[in-house]
Amino acid sequence: MRLVDLSHRLQEGMPHHPMHPRAPVVLTGSLAHDMTARWMGEHPELGRVSFVNEQIVLSGHTGTHLDAPLHAGRDRPDAAEIDLAACVGAATRLDLRKHCGARVVLTAEDLAAALPEGEALSPIVLLNTGWADTLTEDPDRYYRNSMGLTEDGALFLRDAGVRCVGIDAPSIDAPHTPGAPAHLHFLRRDPVVYVIENLRGLEQLPLQVPHFSAAPLPISHSSGSPVRAYALLDEREMRTS
Repeated sequence: MRLVDLSHRLQEGMPHHPMHPRAPVVLTGSLAHDMTARWMGEHPELGRVSFVNEQIVLSGHTGTHLDAPLHAGRDRPDAAEIDLAACVGAATRLDLRKHCGARVVLTAEDLAAALPEGEALSPIVLLNTGWADTLTEDPDRYYRNSMGLTEDGALFLRDAGVRCVGIDAPSIDAPHTPGAPAHLHFLRRDPVVYVIENLRGLEQLPLQVPHFSAAPLPISHSSGSPVRAYALLDEREMRTS
């Protein structure tokens, strides 16, 4: 098996959405090695004992993250209530990179055309737009001119029984799309279709991914949570397919 990391690294000063906090990641020290070494004693083989700990101040929608229903609707479930079974399991990657461009919106027709005849959508669908490459080239353009779904594109996935949609862009809705239809159809309706944003590296995946995981932290009253998204691939099957 091969593990493919699909998450952006979280660090102070990282690029972020213009509507999010100016400092989406802040680390402050609470315990230092020099401090704890004064009273922790000595190990006979491994030397002076010491520990370090830090406080992490983190925006819920920083880096690769999952949107909880609360993000788009009052009195909707928070991140602690996210159904893990919906964001862990088999996934389908739709290769949409030929459409890549500033503020491009992906239609139901685009999505259907990206699924080869005879293939079925998994409960988790990963939209490989190629827009993630823009983040390293021009972070401001990445956030302000990103791609997303049209309303009929969102409904195509919902009606197909999809329970979780991931995208390698900062939002499931393009910034100029009125009414944020993908967010609302996915998060304000039941059953919920969870949204994973800011994925990377989706081009490394096959069409059908045997195991994908983007489990969030169970944070009460939070509208979202960073995730460590990854895929597990069976390389033997990939060589014979």
